[in-house]
Amino acid sequence: MKILNLSYCQRLERTPNFSAHSNLERLILLDCNSLIEIERSICELKRLVSLDASNCRNLQRLPEVLDGDLVRLEDLSLNYCKLLERLPDSIGNLESLIELHIFGIGIKELPDSIRNLKNLKVVNMSYSRISKIPEALWTIETLEEIEYQYSIYRGIHMKIGDCICRNQSLRILTC
Repeated sequence: MKILNLSYCQRLERTPNFSAHSNLERLILLDCNSLIEIERSICELKRLVSLDASNCRNLQRLPEVLDGDLVRLEDLSLNYCKLLERLPDSIGNLESLIELHIFGIGIKELPDSIRNLKNLKVVNMSYSRISKIPEALWTIETLEEIEYQYSIYRGIHMKIGDCICRNQSLRILTC
């Protein structure tokens, strides 16, 4: 099995153990409204390229350690996971990550380890509680696009910071 689509599984509270699904390339958890936690065994998926957990409005936890065999993960979408208040520091271990979509989630800041995402090209953090583009993002030489629009939280205005001049590859900044 290469694609597992569990979208709209309204009673799914925790993802299944993925140990037996080593060939999985895409995991789609779209609109699993009862999902609270993504199981640690996801880190054993050597061939996983895309993880979409968008609109999992009750998702509170990702595995604390995102490493292991997730070396091919290129696209991580956590849009509208409003109860997700932090990304694990180990997100920097996702060396192949190209796109990070955290549109409308509850986190207030990105971990400094994000600087280790050397292949990151696109970050969309619109409608989030993030109030400052972290300096760590400006050091990623492949970063081409940052999108941050219209905070849904009153009084939060995006601060760009002084390090914008460090990034020569940025083509699109939407604030």
